[in-house]
Amino acid sequence: MFVERLNYFRENGYLFIHSSKDLVPVKEQTRNWILSLLGVQAANNPTLIHEIDFDENFYSSQLIQGNRHKDDQPLINHIIELYDLTNLINHLCDNSWRIWDEGFGSLGLRIVRPNSNDGYFWSCKAWGPAKNVLSFSIPQFIGCPLSGTAILPKSHLLRELPTTVEDSIHCKDELRLDIKKVDISSKTHPVTKAGDLLMMDPRLIHTEKNFSKKLTRVSLEFRIERL
Repeated sequence: MFVERLNYFRENGYLFIHSSKDLVPVKEQTRNWILSLLGVQAANNPTLIHEIDFDENFYSSQLIQGNRHKDDQPLINHIIELYDLTNLINHLCDNSWRIWDEGFGSLGLRIVRPNSNDGYFWSCKAWGPAKNVLSFSIPQFIGCPLSGTAILPKSHLLRELPTTVEDSIHCKDELRLDIKKVDISSKTHPVTKAGDLLMMDPRLIHTEKNFSKKLTRVSLEFRIERL
């Protein structure tokens, strides 16, 4: 199993992992996080957060980076254990790595509504500040396959891709793929169920955009940096 996972990741730039262990406590911690930021209605029905009539100023202020990140390395280590990731990470990082913190906290909460500007468009971590990290995302609330993170398989093997600058609310120092010059018809949504983990190479082209049009996605995210 380990060799199969490693080879698949190297060939495709991502890995989908299902855990059969008890994920309910992690999901409940996510729900409590939503509760603390957006209230009872949002926590009770996270995939319908986009239907709540929030004041946009309130919503934006509650979901600033400092609020949707926290330092929770014990929970991250627990997740690594739940998905049996240690050997894989050790092999890819030559046994020298750490949980990465951009400055706001090691664990991130991502709420990406449909028909919104919540998620960044086609890009890869290697084009931003997280240049050399393995990315891990675990949807906790997801009700439609198209609401999951979209990727371009094998794109981590490509070089000198055409880029454009970020022109939205997201990080201004990050590049985006110029989709006017690149065919993205091979895109896929590998993770479609709550609790399934997506691991990505830093050069894999992906987007956080929600393509479902009808359901919000809520994920926990963390990064592993090779030293």
